[in-house]
Amino acid sequence: SGVGDNAFRYSSVETVFLAASVKSVGEFAFSGCAYLREVTATGVTSIGKCAFFGDDLLLHVRATAVKSVADQAFSGCESLAWVYMGKTAPDMGKYVFDSTNAAVIYPVGGDGYAGDMWSDVHTEPYLAGDATGDGKCNLSDVSLLLKMIAKWNVSLNRVSADANADDKI
Repeated sequence: SGVGDNAFRYSSVETVFLAASVKSVGEFAFSGCAYLREVTATGVTSIGKCAFFGDDLLLHVRATAVKSVADQAFSGCESLAWVYMGKTAPDMGKYVFDSTNAAVIYPVGGDGYAGDMWSDVHTEPYLAGDATGDGKCNLSDVSLLLKMIAKWNVSLNRVSADANADDKI
């Protein structure tokens, strides 16, 4: 199953959580969604042309199973901070991240995140469980997570702290 072409184009949706059974996002599916901020699509394997084009407030995308991203899928998403992808780099169309400052974040040891296709994209490996962002998983990370659970005001790397990539800490 999938989200069809133009399905939510110009809608007021703020957060998108697609079930694991959803395998594709069609062309312009969420394009022009002025209030969209977060997308979790962990079962999606393909993202269509201009799927999120011009979503100015979009901050974070989690698409860990994606295998292909079509032309301009995230182009014009000026607030996009990071896109969390899986271990194997997807095939990328043209201008996928044009007019964004997004970092593509992938697991340490990820495959295919180098070469011409990725030359204009900021990529950054992460170590699952590394809440402190120091490149190690140790008791410092456990301590920081316990402080967060106890509602202390702490700062942590939410992507890396999510040890099993289920969008929960």
